[in-house]
Amino acid sequence: MRQDKLKVMLVDDEENTRNLLRLVLDWEAMGFEIAGEASSGQEGLNLVDELLPDLIVTDIKMPFMDGLEFARLVAENYPTIKVIVLTAYEEFEYAKQGIKMGISDFLLKPIKRSEIKESIENIRKKILNERIDREEYNKVREKLKESLPILIEKLLNDLVMSNNLPQDINEKLEYYNLSILKKYFQIAVVSVGEVPSIKDQENTIVHQILYIDIIKQYFKADKNIIVFDNNRGNTVIINSDKQVNLPECCEQIKTMIINKLKCDISIGLSNIYTQLDKLHQGYKEALEALNYKAIYGSNIVIQYRDICIDRQKPSSINIVDIGMEEVTFYIRAGIADKAKELLRERFFRIRDISLSSSNELRVMGISMITAVLDSISEMDLNLNEIFGSVSSLYSDVLEFNNVSEIEAYIIDVTEKLTKAINLLREKKKKSIMDNIISYLKDNISNSELTLTALASHFFINPSYLSRTFKQHTGYTFVEYLTRLRIQKAIELFNSCDAMAYEVAEKVGIPDPNYFGKCFKKYTGFSINDYKKQR
Repeated sequence: MRQDKLKVMLVDDEENTRNLLRLVLDWEAMGFEIAGEASSGQEGLNLVDELLPDLIVTDIKMPFMDGLEFARLVAENYPTIKVIVLTAYEEFEYAKQGIKMGISDFLLKPIKRSEIKESIENIRKKILNERIDREEYNKVREKLKESLPILIEKLLNDLVMSNNLPQDINEKLEYYNLSILKKYFQIAVVSVGEVPSIKDQENTIVHQILYIDIIKQYFKADKNIIVFDNNRGNTVIINSDKQVNLPECCEQIKTMIINKLKCDISIGLSNIYTQLDKLHQGYKEALEALNYKAIYGSNIVIQYRDICIDRQKPSSINIVDIGMEEVTFYIRAGIADKAKELLRERFFRIRDISLSSSNELRVMGISMITAVLDSISEMDLNLNEIFGSVSSLYSDVLEFNNVSEIEAYIIDVTEKLTKAINLLREKKKKSIMDNIISYLKDNISNSELTLTALASHFFINPSYLSRTFKQHTGYTFVEYLTRLRIQKAIELFNSCDAMAYEVAEKVGIPDPNYFGKCFKKYTGFSINDYKKQR
């Protein structure tokens, strides 16, 4: 609590009254100092701005602006300042209106020393108590401000972990300045591997702080991107800025962390959503995409859309007691050998379990079939076409009498499913690649065509597009694009008598010298030789 004296200001149009107020009390002994005087309400208002007193003693009757109007204006602009109004007996009923304005006390003239002393002492106690309350309140507010990042992180973790939004979610988002999440978001989950040279726990924590700081610094200028720890060893990024291409940002972050910290990093990305109740789904998608690092390896950015054939709803994998989650993961990925290996491991363990009856064995088989089918339920697979009918899968299991028969059957189901998944995935890739190649041909004159620009146009991760392009065409993107440009150039040379620089412009290679080198490399002829032999 502050120990300095409280400031009092005297406002009265009569100098004698002001002098009397100065002399009637030992202000200093009571913990006050008279900071200033004013002879009118208007002068008093100007002085209040300058002095900021704790207490004002004013007469009710003054020219131009009476004491009540003066007190009202003080209360509106400085609600913590206390006001005592001096009034004559005949004005007392009128003065009582000031109670509604927050006036602290009314004293009747003529002024009695005992009455004003008692009033001043009571007001002093009230001022000091209010100061204590304000200081405590400000301390709590300061602590809250310091804790705000932690509270925001907790709220975000609660939101992404739970499928149900709290009833007061709108108020919370407004308070934490997160309302933009209700309009647009995409989620990334970042996993950074251990550094072999770091052994002790302290350095491990420092390493984690460093990589999170790199991510936070990268997005520092954009207030619509949130970075927080998910308390499970991963970092979560939520982008609510439509102008930001999060996949491209993640590629840059990946490169920065690899270069600066010399460690592995993988990032999983969700689809884009515009509804707040999809936060949990988006988080699950980013995590599932991240899990594919087991297949594609580390140092990669994986988008959920790139690993799925057609997901229109959240994944709903039923995990049976024997642990089918890992098996179904590899089935969805189309990796038959790994899925079958894991199945054989599980059946090896199942043989050690004492099953009380054939019915119990069949229930286990049906549970495994259900887990497998649930895991691929979002995919655009025609199960009746693959198996004849879905119901036959269950009826077949009911006919088996031992573990070996069920094992062979489920492994066969796994082989058929992974084959169908891979065929469908290739079909989808082919459809996408056909569209991409058609786009390249239509825009062959654009010299700015790059893998990154193409990936952005088709909303595909650049790394994924690069791999898929090579698999589909047998060429890298640059090789294939250059071949397309030269093939188009040959068509133009064959159909018209254009100059080399004109053709170079039309096929997107504006540099004539570089165009000539590319032409020679892919045809074996210089441009002049080709024109002559034509």
